[in-house]
Amino acid sequence: SDLEWKKILDVYNDWEQTVVVTASVTDETGRTAVGQTNVMIYLVNAKVQLLPKSTSVFRADLPAELFIRVSDQ
Repeated sequence: SDLEWKKILDVYNDWEQTVVVTASVTDETGRTAVGQTNVMIYLVNAKVQLLPKSTSVFRADLPAELFIRVSDQ
């Protein structure tokens, strides 16, 4: 579901907030890997796109490359 980031940031009376993102991925063999990272959320109008040259297949314990484009909205 979509979160209303402006309302969330208004509650903290701040223009930025750290959000913890946790992902759980299960591969074709049934092995599950869990990862976690912190993401900074800023109260600005920006468009973020995942570019096609990003890794499309993710494997546990192997690096993945994600390329994004950030532009003014």
